[in-house]
Amino acid sequence: MLKYSLPFALLIFGALGSAAQTPPVGTFNGPGRYEIENVESGLLLDVAAEDHQTVQQYPRRGRLNQLWDIQPAANGYFTLQSADQEKLLSLERRAAREGVGIVVSPRDGGENQLWQIVALAPGEFQIVSKFGGALDVPHRSHEKGTRLQSWTRTGDENQRFRLIFVSSAAASWDAGNYRGGPSSRRHDMDSDDATQACRTEVSRQIVDVRAREIFLDLVSTDSEGNAIVLWKTPRNSSGFCRVDRAGRVTQFKVQEVSR
Repeated sequence: MLKYSLPFALLIFGALGSAAQTPPVGTFNGPGRYEIENVESGLLLDVAAEDHQTVQQYPRRGRLNQLWDIQPAANGYFTLQSADQEKLLSLERRAAREGVGIVVSPRDGGENQLWQIVALAPGEFQIVSKFGGALDVPHRSHEKGTRLQSWTRTGDENQRFRLIFVSSAAASWDAGNYRGGPSSRRHDMDSDDATQACRTEVSRQIVDVRAREIFLDLVSTDSEGNAIVLWKTPRNSSGFCRVDRAGRVTQFKVQEVSR
């Protein structure tokens, strides 16, 4: 049985508020945590595990290096921070020429870390550097591991991305190895049943936590129609439940929250 330290301040409840509505898949709804999927290839923006720096496209693996915290910066620009390393999506060099590689790097206030998100079609967006180039998959490649670059804006599908909403609480709530983004498929079970199933499992797994202390947020359904419910307690713990259509918790993830 898991054991945790004494309660910490319940500021999280005021900060997170009530459970948020999940935007439709592919809709940019402002600041939050997203998967970023290329329209041409169907692969996700991914920080390479080999060097923890190169930004490539890769099939969905359900890891933090494929999740991005989009936050506003000045004058209509955004920063895109990797949920894995807390580094920002950046041009490798501060230059406007074509073919500059895309990396993640520590926040330094540089203009090479500022991006506009431009709607091109319903659910499809271009991610444009302040230097003018667009995030681009070279040669319209469908190969996993293809490194992204900055290129002159064409609006072609290799420069179009779907922003798949994961959580509005990304800045303060890390759900660990979240597996897959939300799906447009309706979940057959009532959302209250899904959150109650998760509440019961949290109460069973975590000692000395009363049910009414558990904060729950049903953020999405996955590609199989399972509900993804984020949970957080005042016992320095958080995570998520995956709840199937029959109301059974099929996956229970715990992740410690740093003070």
